Amino acid sequence: MIIKNDHKSILGYISFDDFFTTFLGLKNAIINMWVIFILSFTSFITSYIYNDTTAIYTLLILMLGDWALGVTLAIKASFLLKYRLNTIPAEKLEAIKKRQFSSTRFPRIFVSMPLALYVLGVSWNLAKSNEIYYFLPSIIYGGFTGTYFVSLIENVSEFGLLSKDLIVVVKEKLNPVNWVKK
Repeated sequence: MIIKNDHKSILGYISFDDFFTTFLGLKNAIINMWVIFILSFTSFITSYIYNDTTAIYTLLILMLGDWALGVTLAIKASFLLKYRLNTIPAEKLEAIKKRQFSSTRFPRIFVSMPLALYVLGVSWNLAKSNEIYYFLPSIIYGGFTGTYFVSLIENVSEFGLLSKDLIVVVKEKLNPVNWVKK
């Protein structure tokens, strides 16, 4: 197994930019905005602000599932690079090199999980203490679930269980900028 340590890392993140992009889901901001909007809108209708353990377990399962599948894909990429390098098409080689296992990225889950639960807990307590913050848990929960759900779907498609074209089409259809262009 190849263990790559090309750069310095702080708890699995290369920089604060890497942390914020990953943790806040900025890579798929449009999809996260839709999830946030839907969950915020439903919280006004149902008065549900995520104090239920089922919602927390769902978030934890999404986070752990995404992490486990990401580690599996990284180990698979490392195996391909070590034992099947000559069978990898040239156009896929760079993507596989980026995906290979790196011990510096491994501990990200140990940062993101407690931090996400902390931020969600703070938002829930703020919502309970003052009506001004009523929408906050829905935004936080929607952002985290959207981030990890999209990442999980991307990993599933990279694993070969879903078509990558499907994800591209969904992202294009959900982007409101594309609605105006037509």
